[in-house]
Amino acid sequence: MKKVILATIAAAFVISPAIAGSPGSDNGVTARLTGKTSTTYNDGFFGSVTCNETQHPKFDTVECQINGAPRTDLAGQTITGSWFSDFDGTWGSITFTVNADGTGYSGKATY
Repeated sequence: MKKVILATIAAAFVISPAIAGSPGSDNGVTARLTGKTSTTYNDGFFGSVTCNETQHPKFDTVECQINGAPRTDLAGQTITGSWFSDFDGTWGSITFTVNADGTGYSGKATY
């Protein structure tokens, strides 16, 4: 299971600019865990989440719905943490933004 590991930043969030980028030749989709194959798990920071993850050759895009109480205290914030890929079992870094109502987040994981 993938897990956003934020223990090292739980006391003080590491806020950084969102990763911006435009599609290029290395951004082809190689695998998806979306819709019926999305993953639901208990994240140590957000609690129960359901995530869609799309694998590209050099990164994954991630979109997660928080199943419990919204994190309105984090709404709109960009956070960096660790991410474990469901595709190849690799640890990487994720930068994600919590949506405006605190009910989910989306971002980009790089390995």
